[in-house]
Amino acid sequence: MENFFIYETELPDGIGFSAYGPVHLSFLAGILAAIFLILHFYNRSSRKTQRRIYLATASAALTMQVLMAVYFAAVGVNVIYSLPLHLCSLASYLAFLHAVFNWDILGQSLFYPLMPGACCALLFPDWTRYPVFSFMSLEGFLIHAAVILYVCMRLADGTIAASWNRIWKPVLFLACWGIPVWVFDHVFFVNYGFLFEASYGSPLMGIQEKFGTTGYLAAYAGIIFGFMILFYLAYGILVRYRVRGKQPGQ
Repeated sequence: MENFFIYETELPDGIGFSAYGPVHLSFLAGILAAIFLILHFYNRSSRKTQRRIYLATASAALTMQVLMAVYFAAVGVNVIYSLPLHLCSLASYLAFLHAVFNWDILGQSLFYPLMPGACCALLFPDWTRYPVFSFMSLEGFLIHAAVILYVCMRLADGTIAASWNRIWKPVLFLACWGIPVWVFDHVFFVNYGFLFEASYGSPLMGIQEKFGTTGYLAAYAGIIFGFMILFYLAYGILVRYRVRGKQPGQ
């Protein structure tokens, strides 16, 4: 616990955890099990109880994101490096706004680019330099898990419904986010959204090394839209399964 609040630049070498090691896989399994259990309870709850649960989940994600900002300020991280411009950082704020206002553009954006992004963050964590039981490591796992859980709950209650007719909404969101963030990254030499360079440990590192920045950005965009299509197809399969599984009159 002596390194619980230590920032990565002050950490000694060799105390982080390995991607896809026993600890990482255990966290992934625990998150998956927790999401299934909570969804099971959520689906059997009244609308009033569901509202309490999804508001609590969105509030928890936002609170953890704010605590991370407070942590960065406390350890003296330059504000230019701690802005909420990563997609997963934005997801916490947008999930809370969606929980309050139920705006469809937020729901579509949370389902298409943001939930796949949160899943990829858990699969390819960029906080492996930290000990697994540290503030930043636990925040990394829990914030992304909360975002995924929130979107799954709103899919389950029908508030978020994927549709090709509305896919322009997440595309518009990505354009409004990506273009200014790409410019910001190159002006200040930061890496928000990993639009400047690939995230450490991600499969995109090899693509960038081989094909350069242009090839990397093209692959990045292709993967994002590939995940959007994949999630839409998975959504359609689940909807058909649920409809077929219902008895007449349900």
